[in-house]
Amino acid sequence: MQEQESDFFTQFETSKSKSQTTHTKEKQELEEELYEIEKNIEQLETVKASLQRRRIKLENEILFLNEETNVNRVFSCCVVSYKKATLLTITMPFRLPIYKKITGKKYDYYRILNHSYMVPMIEKLKTIHTLPKFEKVFVLISHYTSNDVILDTDNRFHSFIFNALRSTKVIVDDNHSRLNYMENGAVVDGVEAVRVVVCDVENLLKAIDYNNVCIENLPKVNWG
Repeated sequence: MQEQESDFFTQFETSKSKSQTTHTKEKQELEEELYEIEKNIEQLETVKASLQRRRIKLENEILFLNEETNVNRVFSCCVVSYKKATLLTITMPFRLPIYKKITGKKYDYYRILNHSYMVPMIEKLKTIHTLPKFEKVFVLISHYTSNDVILDTDNRFHSFIFNALRSTKVIVDDNHSRLNYMENGAVVDGVEAVRVVVCDVENLLKAIDYNNVCIENLPKVNWG
């Protein structure tokens, strides 16, 4: 009887040991499979994120090209003296682009806009050998259109103007202590343009007066 009980417990312990070994092995195999799956998921997420960034970039470029293909980004710049005030004028024969309400893509779209308008403006400003430099600056941005349309000036993208002025060192900085600016709009027959007048902040009234006096000098639209 004692031998039978001994055999039973020996077999039980052996079986228990085998069971633990089997379970441990199975657990290890499952953990290895899970690790491989998680690694593959992580790689797929990385690929997915990369593809999403490429898609957003392409969508923004398509959006930008659709709106801006026909825009001739030509800038006319000159330095004038008006009533003993030094003024820098920049004229653009086009409307400024509109701020787009783009969910999740706004920064990329603005970056493309900024680069596309700022670079040619900087190149044109650099052709002026004696660019004025202002410690505290006033910038007047005037929007002109040939018909009486609703022109919300606050919806127009103008950051590139200040960035270009800062890049060419016309202005020291565009923070609130250095920069004052104003925007206005008017209907002028045969004109689709924007004119920027830059001066020392003490001469802001002269800049406004000069802009009004020279309104007839704006570039005319070639409807042909």
